[in-house]
Amino acid sequence: MALLLGLTEIETLMAAFGEIPGVTFPPDSGAGLPGAFWYPTSSDPGPVLRSFARTGHWDGIEAVRQNYHTLTGHRVLKVLFKQGKAIGVSYVPASATSQAGALTVKAKKEVIVSAGTIHTPQILQASGVGPKSLLREADIDVVVDLPGVGSNFQDHPFQVGAFFNFTNFPFHPDVNDMFENATYIAEAQAEFAANRTGALTIASGNCGSFLPMGVIAPDVFKDIARRYEAQDPAAYLPVGTDKTIVAGYQAQKKALAAAMRSEGSAFYNFFLRGGYNEGAVVYLHPLSRGTVHINKADPFFSQPLVDYRALSNPTDGEVLVEFTRFTRRYFQQTSLKKFNPVELTPGAHITSPADIIADLRTRMIPSTFHPIGTSAMLPRELGGVVDEKLQVYGVNGLSVVDASVFPDLPGAYTQQTTYAFAEKVSHLYET
Repeated sequence: MALLLGLTEIETLMAAFGEIPGVTFPPDSGAGLPGAFWYPTSSDPGPVLRSFARTGHWDGIEAVRQNYHTLTGHRVLKVLFKQGKAIGVSYVPASATSQAGALTVKAKKEVIVSAGTIHTPQILQASGVGPKSLLREADIDVVVDLPGVGSNFQDHPFQVGAFFNFTNFPFHPDVNDMFENATYIAEAQAEFAANRTGALTIASGNCGSFLPMGVIAPDVFKDIARRYEAQDPAAYLPVGTDKTIVAGYQAQKKALAAAMRSEGSAFYNFFLRGGYNEGAVVYLHPLSRGTVHINKADPFFSQPLVDYRALSNPTDGEVLVEFTRFTRRYFQQTSLKKFNPVELTPGAHITSPADIIADLRTRMIPSTFHPIGTSAMLPRELGGVVDEKLQVYGVNGLSVVDASVFPDLPGAYTQQTTYAFAEKVSHLYET
């Protein structure tokens, strides 16, 4: 049995994009151009295994860096301050349920928080850096009133188009065989173990389309942008949102409306998996904004309260209706129709915008695990948390270095952006 998973069917699915007006095939997936293309896998070509931050950067570093030490299995409670300067952190074992016996690490130069988009705002807020009303309700002393901490939360919503099942799909093996065919699974695993070749070397979803709104909805995208641009910037943010955050969203809104009109900004991502069941669509520039706040009843040991507020801005609904219509055109009005595609979700009977949006609310996943934005690098008067040197406003000796500083989502996934950002930032700390 041939073990090259899904190449023929994916090539067929990719070619169908070329039948849609405006879709191009950029030769370089890293050139920043929208279209349909293959993009690299996160694979180390030596052992042919997943490459990620730990294996690519952290493993073995303590053997060559005598001044680098990692303490795992512990929880940072808060940053410690003295006269407005960060001087260290307080921490406990991960299993602890109280601050009794908390330990301290002192910092001679700087404290760098890199806990991610969800937990960085928790640490900052628990340390007294954040919206003063929230901190006072949680009985936390206010070190600096910084309303942007925990606001501007964004992620890429997933499953926002239409799923189809091909009833006459002649290609085998396909990606579904990797889940359903025990014989094929065993053969693929054996080949990979023996030679590091075969189906297990191919990633599901490392090709597809990244398309602008002008391709997705050529007749209405300018009208959608115009209606969005005319919104009151505070209308669909949480009640009581600080005026600086409203001002920041107004600036974002202007940029996002321009991106909707742009031929070079991707909003729609359809990643192909090479099977008879397809429709994995990701929304790259959602307009709704959520929050990440400490649990006021237990700010240190409870998980923070994450509110995606997905689809809270009605323009998101308008955009996703067009995503659904475009996905239907892709399956039903290209050469793919010869494979007899049957719509699984939302279902061919669901056609009105209101019904499509109602269906999306029942099945849309608000996260593709690409959270950003809760410690945004923006001017303080626009709801920013850190400046262009990543230093937290209002205090000294405290920086944030993770994807929470991104003020807006890229028109792509966040992995490469985050790695590039981290590599660039590392040079700021060279001595």
